[in-house]
Amino acid sequence: MNFDKNQESTKEQLGLFIKGASEKHPMQNQKEHQEINPSQEKSRMSVLLEMFLFEQRNVLTKYTWQRKQKNIKIFIQFTGDINVASVSKHEFREFFDKVITPYNLSRNTVLGKLSDIGSIFNWAIRRGYTQTNPVKGFASTLSIPRKTSASEDANQPLSQKMLLDLLHHLKDENDLFTITIFGMYTGMRIEEICRLRRSDLEADCFLVREGKTQSAPRKIPVHSIILPMVESLTDTTRDEYLVTGLKTYRDKRSHSISKRFGTRRNQLGFDKRKYTFHSLRSNFVTELDNLGIDLSIIQSLIGHRQQSLVRSVYSGGPKIEKLREVINKIDYGLKITELLSNGITSRRLYD
Repeated sequence: MNFDKNQESTKEQLGLFIKGASEKHPMQNQKEHQEINPSQEKSRMSVLLEMFLFEQRNVLTKYTWQRKQKNIKIFIQFTGDINVASVSKHEFREFFDKVITPYNLSRNTVLGKLSDIGSIFNWAIRRGYTQTNPVKGFASTLSIPRKTSASEDANQPLSQKMLLDLLHHLKDENDLFTITIFGMYTGMRIEEICRLRRSDLEADCFLVREGKTQSAPRKIPVHSIILPMVESLTDTTRDEYLVTGLKTYRDKRSHSISKRFGTRRNQLGFDKRKYTFHSLRSNFVTELDNLGIDLSIIQSLIGHRQQSLVRSVYSGGPKIEKLREVINKIDYGLKITELLSNGITSRRLYD
């Protein structure tokens, strides 16, 4: 669940809301705490959260682990550190109405929060701490509409003219130009790009070691047209990262540069509701889809879970030679190819 600019603001607002709620109802929380006798101490939500996260540390990716921790802590701050078995569906509904609903989050974001909070109750049920999950079935009661109009969907692919305009607009900003090119020719998420180190380049392939899902770790061949840029970046980095000089904020190297990308997009007049950095990932997928590339190969390249049970369980995945052949078929048109080949690449940008 990556937060965009609005979601980051929402995150901060939620924190302020929870702080205010806890200050407003100290006696209520105190009363709830007093109702738990010493023999039930181990069933407190905070104690179970610590045990739950400890067990999951080698199962979840770092991103997912931290996201679950954050969402479950927000829930505990609202209810108080009570016995897990005392949490009712009514209390969860109150939490949802007061903490989640007011911020008009997207359907996927809401469902992600429900899944994260529900996961600790499922875990507690399996270990005998409670018999019910107050989150179970809750999603079916929601009236959050799914987007049905393609014209309203976010992260739409940019046209070739838009891509060309964007590259010209960014050509004097080394880091922005680099991540844009990487996004177009690898389909990687912005944080995955910003976390690439020199050591993550192996046999002309990018190694994505972790990401927002368990399927995120993968190997992506470097497109031949951007190979000179990649080689130059590995030689000139000042901090081992291919996109050098970025500052980390809340464990994200992409925080600041993502905002700058949004600013440049706005300067070009691109609709911010439709076009984001993630649009480049859509461009990548669209190019492969138009080439008739098998869905399983596309999923392997972008780090999505295989939809076919047979392939996800029994296949070792496509060979790197096949992936390299597929990657090198990506072609955004003559003008963009000439733009990259004629010098707006690593030699001119990074010397």
